[in-house]
Amino acid sequence: MWLRDFRVRMYRSVRDSGPVPIFPLTVLVGRRQSGKTSLLRALAGLDVGRARPFSLEDDWPRGSRQPRGSEHVVCSATLGLEDPTAETGAPGGGDPEKRLRVGRTYDGALVVEEWRRSEESVGVGEAGSFRRADERLNAYAREHLPRILFSEHNSLIPGAVSADVLASPGPAEEESGVAALSQLLRETGMGPDEVVHGLSPRKVRESGEQVRAVFEERGFSPGLVLDVDRGQLVLSIERGGVRTAADRLPKDEQLRLTVELRLAAAALDTDRRTVLLLDGPGRSFRRAAQGRMRRMLDAYACQGITVIYTARMPFQIELQHSEQVLVLAPRREGAMVDPCGHPSEPQLAVRAALGMTGRTSFTVNDLNLIVEGTTDARILEALDKLLEKSGREGLPGDLTLTSAQGAEEVAAVSTFLGRQGLGVIALFDSDSAGLTGNEHLREAAHRRPRMERLEWLQLGKAAGMDHGNAAIEDLFPQDYYMDAARIVCGRANEGLIARAARDVDGNPAARLSRIFQAQGRRFPKGKVVEALAERLEGMSSVDQLPEGMIEPVVRLMAAIRDAASRLREPSQPGSAEDQE
Repeated sequence: MWLRDFRVRMYRSVRDSGPVPIFPLTVLVGRRQSGKTSLLRALAGLDVGRARPFSLEDDWPRGSRQPRGSEHVVCSATLGLEDPTAETGAPGGGDPEKRLRVGRTYDGALVVEEWRRSEESVGVGEAGSFRRADERLNAYAREHLPRILFSEHNSLIPGAVSADVLASPGPAEEESGVAALSQLLRETGMGPDEVVHGLSPRKVRESGEQVRAVFEERGFSPGLVLDVDRGQLVLSIERGGVRTAADRLPKDEQLRLTVELRLAAAALDTDRRTVLLLDGPGRSFRRAAQGRMRRMLDAYACQGITVIYTARMPFQIELQHSEQVLVLAPRREGAMVDPCGHPSEPQLAVRAALGMTGRTSFTVNDLNLIVEGTTDARILEALDKLLEKSGREGLPGDLTLTSAQGAEEVAAVSTFLGRQGLGVIALFDSDSAGLTGNEHLREAAHRRPRMERLEWLQLGKAAGMDHGNAAIEDLFPQDYYMDAARIVCGRANEGLIARAARDVDGNPAARLSRIFQAQGRRFPKGKVVEALAERLEGMSSVDQLPEGMIEPVVRLMAAIRDAASRLREPSQPGSAEDQE
């Protein structure tokens, strides 16, 4: 079972959060006291390992006139079910019929409901309702509900743990990873009595080797060492023959070790998926450490671990998909969650400024090309170098290439720079988000007459690709792209890639992302693009490009050069398509 969405009602500062969609990696953004922690703690209450996660006296919203009741469902979540008939045997298979809704009441009772389609709605969408599940599904839900791990930003593994705490860890030790360490030691044969009375260096080292093997098998932090010092168990990381105590590690490495101890312990329950909830991770980290943390969480999502974390400011986020950023909107009636939608023109400059603040590097030139993401920029840069090797024209030499975080931010950044009188070419994908972002930029340009040095291009038209939803990956033939995806994703995901290859709805990257997400996984799009870029960099001439790729590449580069030429001589804002 895997999480699709959840909803919180009447819990602390949250009266009704509204449906909160869940992606393989989801970020909840909001200022201090906006309800971020309340949402995560409410969702953590669905973990079956917690007997009574909620308190009616302490957690019911203050000042609410709604009648209180212990039978009130605090948090409910919609979960996809495993489909044993699916081609890969993977969860869900993308079938919206196969789902349950599981809720938890204030008195700790689990409420399980099954989605049932209305008889009269067959063939006309998803009309139906949730109804109480039978005993079979109740038992299935209790057995297969995901493990939900919650941690606050300061819950980190200590460098040393006493035998008494290790033998009987309490609630505080749950979030710090000590309870997980105790569980892993029990799996290696060290029970509570043996921990208290037999914490010998030899036995601890033997158990530590087994725990270390579990870590390395799962690709977790290498070099974990367990030892005994003055009757306490000591955790260290060994690199190059040098040991560093866990509490002396850089904070991001200490966070990784804490999380991976808990993930390794949770993985012992092989029939359950894992959901990782992190409240403000990296809050006190420096920028480089925050970047390493974000890459770590992204890697977990690619492994099938659902990750939800909170952040106070947008600049703590580095995601290509803006729909995965959910904003908490405090209101008089309580906090609610709003997915990032399409902001109106007056908000675009604010969005742009926030985006610029969050970048480690945002170089502004007199002439700028703004693309939707780092993957677009990476491919364009690699193609530009390949064309240069071949003695052919690529991107203009005086053009600065900047990656945004989605179509809406392309519009935001372009508006921001355009208002400074700088030359801007906005390159949008040809999907619905790109078309909407393009329209918002057009509206902004026509409302601001001084934005004269502005051009916008749709990638599909600019490259001469006649199919809809064109993205940068569509420059590559499908088989070529899928081959790179197979190499990056490995054999474990071969079935998903084969299914995407047979699908015809959307470009290859969009299909893969959709199919991976339907299985509760995250498609590593960035790694596939990096593999493609490395292939391009290994070529000596454009003649080595796959068949059918040269023409769209040359046309796209020519469209960008033409737009740049028009911007060198200011005129009315527009696009190549407009002028044709």
